[in-house]
Amino acid sequence: MSSTLPSDLPDRLRELQQLLEQCQLTMADPGAEGATVAKQINELGNFLREHFLSVTADEFPTQGPQPWSSIQTELQRTLRLLSTELIFWRSARSPERRQHYQQRLLGHYQQLMDFSGAMQQWVDATN
Repeated sequence: MSSTLPSDLPDRLRELQQLLEQCQLTMADPGAEGATVAKQINELGNFLREHFLSVTADEFPTQGPQPWSSIQTELQRTLRLLSTELIFWRSARSPERRQHYQQRLLGHYQQLMDFSGAMQQWVDATN
């Protein structure tokens, strides 16, 4: 992986941002279907595990200190939270509780978007 990572990383970040934007659009819809949201979260998790969580700090193409292991931990944590919030959102009985969990899911997507932006800044700083 390390031989192609520096050249592939900008494309991977763009793809991650596109996935997150699609997730946010789906989740922002009051009529969002649980199966669709679950499928998107699963796809997002698979993408993150394959392209980012498997990358070591030595492989991440930046110069100087950067908290890559902390970012990876937060990515994993956020994926777990998405899965948990999805369960609560799907099982919510009242519209208020459903909206509450919908907002929490949107917040986790935004957090992942922020991590993506931070990674993009690191990549841009090395070019």
